[in-house]
Amino acid sequence: MLRTYSSQELERILHQHQTRFPLESRGLNVEQKALLREFHRYLNSKGLYKSKHFSIHDLARFLKARQWDLEQAVAMWEAMIEWRREQRVDDIFEWFVFKELVEYQKVYPTGIHKTDREGHPVLIQQLGRVDINKLYKVTSEERLKLNHIKEYEQLRLVAFPACSVRSGRPIDQLCTIIDLDGISFGDMMRTRKLLTMFMKTDSDNYPETLARMFIINAPGWFSSMWNGVKSFMSGDTSKKIEILGKDFKAALLQQIAPENLLKEYGGLSIGPLTQNIGPWDDPQLLKLLLEPPSIPSPLPLNAPSSSLLPPSSSSSLPPSSSSLPPPSLPSPPIPQPQTLPPPPLPSQSQTQPLLAATPSASKEAGATVSMPPSTPTTTPIHATSSSVPPPPGQSKGEENVPSPVSVEGGGKKAEGGGKERGREAETPLEGGSGKRREEEKERG
Repeated sequence: MLRTYSSQELERILHQHQTRFPLESRGLNVEQKALLREFHRYLNSKGLYKSKHFSIHDLARFLKARQWDLEQAVAMWEAMIEWRREQRVDDIFEWFVFKELVEYQKVYPTGIHKTDREGHPVLIQQLGRVDINKLYKVTSEERLKLNHIKEYEQLRLVAFPACSVRSGRPIDQLCTIIDLDGISFGDMMRTRKLLTMFMKTDSDNYPETLARMFIINAPGWFSSMWNGVKSFMSGDTSKKIEILGKDFKAALLQQIAPENLLKEYGGLSIGPLTQNIGPWDDPQLLKLLLEPPSIPSPLPLNAPSSSLLPPSSSSSLPPSSSSLPPPSLPSPPIPQPQTLPPPPLPSQSQTQPLLAATPSASKEAGATVSMPPSTPTTTPIHATSSSVPPPPGQSKGEENVPSPVSVEGGGKKAEGGGKERGREAETPLEGGSGKRREEEKERG
């Protein structure tokens, strides 16, 4: 019995298995790929395929079991779905607990021990050590059936994906060793019913999951009994089974490396068998299988605009980082406030705002307020665009001679409390510009 996982963990492992080993990894030809896609499309349209329970590898096994006949594969799949509903297989991990496991293993020693040379998990059943009388005291036939189903689901959903990652190719088959050492004819007859039930369940609902089977320590009378058992298998399956006597070690070592084969069968590995040692209990490998789905999730709807990245950079991010820029890209420069230089003195063709008259200038007509040219000025509230005079400076021909900015004339108008405010725009503000206006008037 392997470790039990939650439904969410099993779904995640199944997703990782199919993501790492897609359809192209199975080595199918063009016609087989087309049949598998059509098989998938049909089952989806009928609601008979759920990605949280199955993968394309399951579809391929059913098609292969029916020699790639689509109609027969559909009929087989439909019967399997009905069987799963009757046995409540989809959620068997939630409701079935084999509490008698420890006592069961004492009277029916079985387990999965490492992998063969091709990467398949090795299932070992020591039927010669089964105490059938005690077995039915420990548990019932119905509970044995349910435990067998649960174990096969663990194989399909955990062991096969783990072995696939370890070997680098899709693995969905078992290498099985059935050890008959010490079994009597009577015990074999009583065990036959149980074996037949297991084999029919596997053949109908988990087809094409047998890579090789070795029946070792078989007594002479076993062959005649075996003919009745293998009647539940397809022709291709029966060809994978090899019946051996006491001389089996060479055949097993050809299929299984010494470090992966138990010592009692000619290898170097130490058990116990019931510990279920293999890739499926490797913490680092399981961490890979339990990773979140590799397909990036969409950005959150309420994400601020600054966190939205262009498709080229956000497509490779994991879901948890979708709103952050990728580490390899530099952060955009933060705009720094710029200190603007003081505006240059305007030329004579530009306009200059009015200088604010001081209280003394408003009281005395003809008062002169002198300021350096670089001193910023302010505009009175009552000034208008038409009241902007020519810029301070020199008259024509005196460009290189600095002169103070002065306010001339108009003092009486300012003192009048604004009675003639509308005519202030005509008041000359600078001696040089006033002379030029007088000359223009005379010429006119």
